[in-house]
Amino acid sequence: MGPTLNDPNQVAMDVLATTLGGGQSSRLYQVLREEKRLVWTVSASFITQSGSGAFGVFAECPPEKVRSLPNDIYFLFNDVEFNGFKPEEVARAKSQLKSSWLFSQETYHGQASQWGFYTALGAPEMVTNYLKKLDAVSADSLSKLLSQYTIGRTLAGVIVTPGDPSGQ
Repeated sequence: MGPTLNDPNQVAMDVLATTLGGGQSSRLYQVLREEKRLVWTVSASFITQSGSGAFGVFAECPPEKVRSLPNDIYFLFNDVEFNGFKPEEVARAKSQLKSSWLFSQETYHGQASQWGFYTALGAPEMVTNYLKKLDAVSADSLSKLLSQYTIGRTLAGVIVTPGDPSGQ
């Protein structure tokens, strides 16, 4: 669960998701893949919707790590809540989001997609306000946001495993 489209924290959730899981320099990737070798891939995303958005962490890992991975993610979130983000982590995430946003505006198709998406959700002003809201996000606000929307909440999970090749 996350903020609604009209909530001032909506764009900050994009920054939070990108800081936590937006590429190889993200916190989840560095800790879970590079340091602990628990996952093959990991990312985070905030999915914008007209109502409450959805925050998710997506990971692929060896079968023997499946049971412990949610706890590792939870402990990482707690560490971030307590110690916060480094300003350079947040700056990198904001730069990624800004580049992606501007790149999507380079074609008429991209512009039409942005306008269509946000108009369909009832918030066409997001197209012109997104970058301003992005610039206003601070490192301090992200730890609070993480706490508000994830810490202490029931986390849902889905595990997909390969089937038995014999069909049984």
